[in-house]
Parts: sequence; structure tokens; C-alpha cells
Amino acid sequence: MEKRKRKERITVTKNVKWKAEASRALQEAQVEIEKVWAKVDYLKVALEVQTIEVEHLREALWREEEASTGLKMALTLSKDKRKTVKEEVGVEK
Repeated sequence: MEKRKRKERITVTKNVKWKAEASRALQEAQVEIEKVWAKVDYLKVALEVQTIEVEHLREALWREEEASTGLKMALTLSKDKRKTVKEEVGVEK
């Protein structure tokens, strides 16, 4: 009878230790999960910021391309006018 009680106490003690270890492991896992979720939230915000910055850069690039196209057209017109004037001057001589 004494051996049985002793075995039961050992089993109960082992179960308590096991439960304590499991509880500790669960708490540690929950802390790690919270850290990961915090990092996910940070990365979501960073992604939003980067997306906004990329959109602004795209708009600036579009404006620069429009300005460049306008300057190229003006240069072409200027060259055409110069050519026309040279032809007219050449004809008058």
C-alpha cells in the first residue's frame, strides 16, 4: 500500500512538473507570438509608407516626363523654325 501511495505521489509530482513546464512553454510561445504580431503590424505600416512614397515618386516622374516631352517638342519646333528661316533667307539671296 505504501509503495502504491509513493508511486501515486511521484506520478502526481511528475504531472505537476509537466503541467508547469507546459504552462511555461505556452507562455513563452505566446510572448513570441505577440512579438511576431508586433513585427507584422510594423511591417504593414512600413509598407503603407513605402507605397505612398512610391506613388509620390511616380507622380513626380510623370510630371518630369511631361516637362521633358514639352521641352523636346519646343526644341523640335525651334529647329523647324530655324530651318524654315534659313530656307527663306537662302531663297531671298
